[in-house]
Amino acid sequence: MKAIIYVFVLALCFSNLLWAQSKTIISGIVEDENNKPISYVNVFLLNTSEGVMSGDDGSFSFKTSLTGKFTLIASMVGYTKYSKEFELGSSPNIVVEIILQESAVKLNEAIVTAS
Repeated sequence: MKAIIYVFVLALCFSNLLWAQSKTIISGIVEDENNKPISYVNVFLLNTSEGVMSGDDGSFSFKTSLTGKFTLIASMVGYTKYSKEFELGSSPNIVVEIILQESAVKLNEAIVTAS
């Protein structure tokens, strides 16, 4: 009887490991409006810790095991924020082309004095 329970528990553990292996790969490229790649853009899923920074060539790729509707965000100082909603889990691969538009950054004036 103990052997049957032991085998059942092992089978249950391995089935959970196989289930957790199903992941979605989100990949793509981040470019400006002139089709030039933008490096070091934060690309992530909103309200999660899943994401990555784009490389020198503007490309990015990361895996997630999340399922359901999530919003993909791409942001960088000096550009407008990109956001698009995706259904995760329905496809093993999602490829995204992100076009960021430049935006002016307004800062308050700073006064520097010597003492």
